[in-house]
Amino acid sequence: SSDLFLAMGYAIIINTIGSLIFGIQSFDDDNAREHYTGKLLPAFKSMPFFLKPIWKGPQAPQSELSFSRIDNNIGQELGSKIKFATTASRKYFDGKKLKFVSLEEEGKTLSEDIFQRWAVIKQTLAQGSGSSIHGFACHPTTVADMDEGGGRNFFKLNDESKFYQRNPKSGQTKSGLIRLFIPAIDGLENFIGPYGESIIDTPTPEQAAYIQRDIGAREYIQSQLDEYVRIGTPDAMKSYRDLKRLFPLCYADCFRTAEGDTGF
Repeated sequence: SSDLFLAMGYAIIINTIGSLIFGIQSFDDDNAREHYTGKLLPAFKSMPFFLKPIWKGPQAPQSELSFSRIDNNIGQELGSKIKFATTASRKYFDGKKLKFVSLEEEGKTLSEDIFQRWAVIKQTLAQGSGSSIHGFACHPTTVADMDEGGGRNFFKLNDESKFYQRNPKSGQTKSGLIRLFIPAIDGLENFIGPYGESIIDTPTPEQAAYIQRDIGAREYIQSQLDEYVRIGTPDAMKSYRDLKRLFPLCYADCFRTAEGDTGF
């Protein structure tokens, strides 16, 4: 999902004129840089020229991608930029004007209260207390252990993002977001068919030949869960809960706690 949102942010920012920012922030000081240098820049380098507006600096700028002219360039500039946060702090983008922000892996963020951070960042995406929205935010994540804080804060954010519970005057949820759950079996690696389709249940003969498996993603994940239950030891049940949380089949699986680790 992170790759999808990076692509979405890029598509938005290269169609934006003005000093607006596509921001990337993650759960620690290094992960946002990895998303920028390890995912976005390689994609940018391989793009055809007509999808690469005039930018300032080398072919792969390591600190930020600024769509501005340099002295020897001719043509109109966008003036927008792509920038990653060097810290997980809520203060990093405070006061900036964002067009798009991807807040990666918030469920694993322990060094900052992401519930409070979002209260700051959402003001950079709108004006007039949200009455004029000019930006878009994505919060893709798997969820860390609830007892460690990251998952609990993300749960609070989700709880205020229920689509059918909105302010009748503004039309917004309490957080200004809406939650979207995608089960792990949809788009699971090695269970994608020849036409890009998710192979969730029993594959067709053509799909089975392509993925070299005769089962779908649901049966594959469930077989791992069943094996941990069959073993039944405290360690196995901890692994069962960890797998449920990392590869959730339903929304509730995302926020499973560590209770029961004692074996009782």
